[in-house]
Amino acid sequence: YGRFCSAYLDVDRPFGSLGSAFEFCPQEGCFEANPPFEDSLIQSIGTHVEGLVAAASKPLMFIFIFPRWPDKASWQHFAKSSWLLHQITIQAK
Repeated sequence: YGRFCSAYLDVDRPFGSLGSAFEFCPQEGCFEANPPFEDSLIQSIGTHVEGLVAAASKPLMFIFIFPRWPDKASWQHFAKSSWLLHQITIQAK
């Protein structure tokens, strides 16, 4: 897929960037979210996506990829989310 969100639109636009994930507001579709592995950023993008899903009138889904950090606020936020449908943990080798 040639489109993605990034923090550096001015640099990444030629490669397909749509800009900040916090300004990305799709109304339908399925999207992958693989935010930088920083606890507060993961939690913030999760809150943004929950708002999008709650407001959607058409099918809208996000698949998140981030570390299994049960002691972090971001993990706890997602674990308690009413929008969580399924969780897969891939063990490190």
